[in-house]
Amino acid sequence: MKKTVVFGLLVIVLAFCFFGCNNDPEPVIVTYTGTANGETYVLKITDDTSFELTVSGKTSKGVASKNENTWTLTPSTGAAFTVTINSTGITSIIGTITFNDGNSKVGPGTVVPGNTPSPYAGTWENDEFQVRMVLANNLSFEFFDAKIIVGSWERFAKGFLEITNLNVTFTVTHLWVSANSTWSDEPSLLDSVKPYFGGSLTLNGTVNGSSTGSIMDFSPNGASMIKK
Repeated sequence: MKKTVVFGLLVIVLAFCFFGCNNDPEPVIVTYTGTANGETYVLKITDDTSFELTVSGKTSKGVASKNENTWTLTPSTGAAFTVTINSTGITSIIGTITFNDGNSKVGPGTVVPGNTPSPYAGTWENDEFQVRMVLANNLSFEFFDAKIIVGSWERFAKGFLEITNLNVTFTVTHLWVSANSTWSDEPSLLDSVKPYFGGSLTLNGTVNGSSTGSIMDFSPNGASMIKK
């Protein structure tokens, strides 16, 4: 979200397409969210076979299987635990969650589904750097830039936020490939963007509120944005 992102990211995306865009079928990713004890849990199920669960900056990945509304999730580094969902998000997490770094956390039990209206949902912008984030109720976002170059907003990234006690984690999961109008999570493309986000696809910041005029700040590695 520095100025270099506006120019550099366009070059990266164009170069990626010139050298061969990924025409393989896009994986089917379903996202569920929920909150418990002030923490936001984001569960992503890919092709009904694998999962990624993120909470407070930690991630657990592994194999997923489903029985009615309950997912059994087996991390690559630990024992299985279960997540129950409904149409509005996660309703419970039972068992011990083992993260990729080897640390673990006992599931909170009852979870408040997160796919409900969030006070942070809406449009956040930085007028100086000409970037925009459209934040959904489940704290997933689409990120836009290039208005300063082409005169209109151009989508380039999407991902999700975690907000805990006014601390914000911003994570990019996909980039927009305009040549074939699709989202890509191609690892090499995502890796090439890391320098523009301070060396990582995750930025940590703060937010001072959820009403119009509130500020979400990701300095020093990113820009601040104001809710419109």
